[in-house]
Amino acid sequence: MKLRMAVGVCVMMLAAVVFVRAAETGGDKKPMSGRLTQPWSKIESLSDEQKTKIKEIHGKAVADKKAIDDKERADILALLTDEQKAEAQKFLDEQKKSKTPPAGTEVKGDPSNEKKVEEKKE
Repeated sequence: MKLRMAVGVCVMMLAAVVFVRAAETGGDKKPMSGRLTQPWSKIESLSDEQKTKIKEIHGKAVADKKAIDDKERADILALLTDEQKAEAQKFLDEQKKSKTPPAGTEVKGDPSNEKKVEEKKE
């Protein structure tokens, strides 16, 4: 039992170190390139500087959310037995598979599939 507790503490400390290091080096990264998300993308009067800052803020928020989710998962896994971890991993793998459509699956509303859908109609 003491060993599990020590391992759990080590995992949490490691997660904290990784989180802090990621925050420290985050300033060196290039801003996320991509599209503006709604509703910001609908504002036609935004300057280029405002668009860039919105993208940076959104990118930082996404990274922060991911770090929180990763820490939560690590903290919970530290509480589980090896058998429970294996069971949890099985469920996580199933969840990951269900979120990603199988290769070749057409996703409604996906512009890359519109041509395929039209061809099938003909």
